[in-house]
Amino acid sequence: MSDGDSNGGLRRYFGLGEESYAGNSYTVLNGNLNIVGAAQAAISSVVVTLALGYTSLVNSIVDTGTGIVTGTTEFFTGRTITGIPSGIVGVGTSLEVEGLIDVTFGSILDGYEAAFAFTTDFGILQFPANVAIVLATLYVLVTGLGAAFDRLTGGS
Repeated sequence: MSDGDSNGGLRRYFGLGEESYAGNSYTVLNGNLNIVGAAQAAISSVVVTLALGYTSLVNSIVDTGTGIVTGTTEFFTGRTITGIPSGIVGVGTSLEVEGLIDVTFGSILDGYEAAFAFTTDFGILQFPANVAIVLATLYVLVTGLGAAFDRLTGGS
């Protein structure tokens, strides 16, 4: 066998030789062990393994931090889910999911919009009607927050 075959690296470190018996050639250890080469190969494989492990650890930590920030952002602002088969959501392959901000403040703003749209029929009294809506909303908000504060601080 030549040094270019699959045992070339082993031949270099362990001093493999060939013997033939009954017309067949066998690879054997001839007793010449290259201890420096074998130690270098073992140490380099350990170093490469540690480097790959360190790289994987750093990538995992970065991906975890990125995932937490991305997930929190999508929770509050919403996201678009893509790659959905068209039979599940209807037409298209994407689905828009609203976030917490859209659900809470969007509902409040929709209510205000509907209330102010209602007052368009009042003509000249539209402005006082809108002011009354805002003042009533502020009264409910302040009264509710005051009751919650009293309850949290030990009041009845």
